[in-house]
Amino acid sequence: MTRVKDKGAWEEQEFLWVAGGAVKDLNPKKALKALRRHWEIENRLFWVRDVDFSEDRLHGRRIGPGLSVIRSVAINLIRALGYRFVVDGFRALSARADRGLLIFALP
Repeated sequence: MTRVKDKGAWEEQEFLWVAGGAVKDLNPKKALKALRRHWEIENRLFWVRDVDFSEDRLHGRRIGPGLSVIRSVAINLIRALGYRFVVDGFRALSARADRGLLIFALP
């Protein structure tokens, strides 16, 4: 149950989360931790692929798995270079492509 302010008045909203797997010993703290971990994966990987790579729009029918691997490698390389946001890495590496190639020369 959460409380939100809508046009000056507070309103309570209730959310229902459906989860699979073992729910033995599940308490609110563990449930919140699992939910945050799920959304961290969703936001750090799948959202980046959908928004920055337009993966849902530009998928290849026959070469989809290969393109997925290339996108994953690109995301990992950009993050390895220290960019927190993939789009910032795109911009910086577009301006200086030699910086992107340095990752291959590192031991």
